[in-house]
Amino acid sequence: MTHPAQMAAFVRSVAALLALSTMRQSVAQASNTPPPTMMPGLMLEAGVRPFVDHSKPVTQIRITLYTGQQTTLDLNASHTVAEIHTFVMSVAPTAGSYQLMSGYPPQPLADPGMTIRKAGLEMANVTMRLM
Repeated sequence: MTHPAQMAAFVRSVAALLALSTMRQSVAQASNTPPPTMMPGLMLEAGVRPFVDHSKPVTQIRITLYTGQQTTLDLNASHTVAEIHTFVMSVAPTAGSYQLMSGYPPQPLADPGMTIRKAGLEMANVTMRLM
């Protein structure tokens, strides 16, 4: 079962992502040009990041986006794979399907409800692959 605070953070993340997507579409329509395929570099630092409780152990995940850009995300071990998906889509939105891969050999992170600890993602490298 999901903790109410985690669920609320996830809902806020999704709402922010939807607002960002709507804003990008509005700008693209107003300028009559297609939206960029990648957010500016500053957006990698912002993105939709989950709240991190620094009184608990914090881990850092290095993420390679489909564009080749790399960024890091600080998380608690209790955060979920879904929160990585939310962050990735906020900094590198794509209309198509994608997978997050980790490990060697790379395996898809198929269960969005799995915690960072259970998924073995503490201090891990994650790659976003378009399908």
